[in-house]
Amino acid sequence: MARRPCRGVAFAGTLTLLMAAGWTAAPCAASENKSQQDRAASAYVAEALRAEISGENSRRHGLLQAALEEVPDHPAARSQSGYVRSGGRWVKFDEASQSASSDQRL
Repeated sequence: MARRPCRGVAFAGTLTLLMAAGWTAAPCAASENKSQQDRAASAYVAEALRAEISGENSRRHGLLQAALEEVPDHPAARSQSGYVRSGGRWVKFDEASQSASSDQRL
């Protein structure tokens, strides 16, 4: 999903009033920080995939751990680490498989 960049307030007068009232650009800064964390986690995942191709499995594991430390819910890092999304939470693939096999509705 593409992220929209932070945008400044359209009118300079409004910006001046907001700043005088003590408002800051913290939401934009937080958004930019999250975006940087997402990019860093994605870079770790990409490097982990390169390590996997090279047969460096312990390095791959370490890179995926680094990605998850950066962004715990990073979808690519989670899926490459053997997790799937089930019921709004991340579970190991084996757990999800067992749960699905015992579900009478399936």
